[in-house]
Amino acid sequence: AEPGDALPMPTESGSVTVISGGVDLDEAERMKQAAGRYPLRVVFSVPGGNYAVPDEFALMQGGNTMVKIPSAGPWLLIDLPPGAYTMQARVEGRLFHRTVTVSRRGSTVYWEVPDRSS
Repeated sequence: AEPGDALPMPTESGSVTVISGGVDLDEAERMKQAAGRYPLRVVFSVPGGNYAVPDEFALMQGGNTMVKIPSAGPWLLIDLPPGAYTMQARVEGRLFHRTVTVSRRGSTVYWEVPDRSS
């Protein structure tokens, strides 16, 4: 593989592995191609379709924070067991929450974060 083909370095926390990136188009394309190997895929955007990069992303299950990473995304590929999770994203100082149920086939979440004006 060419050096430019690599995915961003994963963040590992317990049984969860997160790859965060996709800010530039080449990297986003590589993450799309790798997405099938990850049970949970999250793509952050703002209204109008531009990518968004939360200041912080956390994944929780049953009150336990399983992973927390700074400046996340806009693409997140998350390797984790099937189950129900709560995701938290901090964008411009505001917290947003979303629940997701990850199936064996995997789940893709397109998370549109409202901008300040809305």
